[in-house]
Amino acid sequence: AEGYGTSALSALQMLRHAREHLEELSGPTDRAAAEELSAVLRLAAEAHAWLGEPQRGLAALRDAEEALAAAAAFSGPIASVEERRAIHRQVDALRGELRAAVREEQRRAARQPQLPPVDPVDAKLEEDLLRLQRALAGPALKPLPDDASPAELIEQGNKLRRQQRYDEAREAFASALSKALRSSATPCDDATKAYDHLAFVQIAYHRLGRPGDAEAILKDAIAEADAIGIPQEDETRRKGEFELHTGAYPPTYR
Repeated sequence: AEGYGTSALSALQMLRHAREHLEELSGPTDRAAAEELSAVLRLAAEAHAWLGEPQRGLAALRDAEEALAAAAAFSGPIASVEERRAIHRQVDALRGELRAAVREEQRRAARQPQLPPVDPVDAKLEEDLLRLQRALAGPALKPLPDDASPAELIEQGNKLRRQQRYDEAREAFASALSKALRSSATPCDDATKAYDHLAFVQIAYHRLGRPGDAEAILKDAIAEADAIGIPQEDETRRKGEFELHTGAYPPTYR
């Protein structure tokens, strides 16, 4: 195991086998095996330190000291007094390193944000809500072709909105708005409907605690109209963006 150098995981695996072998071969009266077992456990503690497992390292050290104490109970231990003192110094130094690592782990854990305990009633409500949403979703909707008309996109967006798939509904309504603004043959009514339905999605985002997404709908609509070249004084654009502005920044009442 020592020959593996810094490969602590491989060394630890071999040390486990060595410990099992010693515990099988040696009886409670074998002082040589007890000292060998103590040495194996000290090496295991060092391997755990390499692996960043200080708690396990401390446990291995405790077992090592017990094995060393068992060896000392026999008359004439193999290790001399000086050797035993050197072993204890090494154990104390390694224990200090491992305890410092444990304290650092505890400090890091204390700095981590603690999640509030899960309320069983809330968990049950979440489960029921998810089950209801799946029931409402029904069969999967077929994707529309690239040449779908604004009216078809609005209809698809309405189906998605009823299934509470608001992000997908937002994409459908935004595509409908873009196509309606780009096509001179499309009645402005389609663009007005697209603005209206995007405002409905903004309401849902606020209810879900996502005001940033509601604001993003307004910014995306303004950017799209500018890119197409729709004048700001255009009646459809002016009314639609006013509605989206209200949806992005709803008034608060005190």
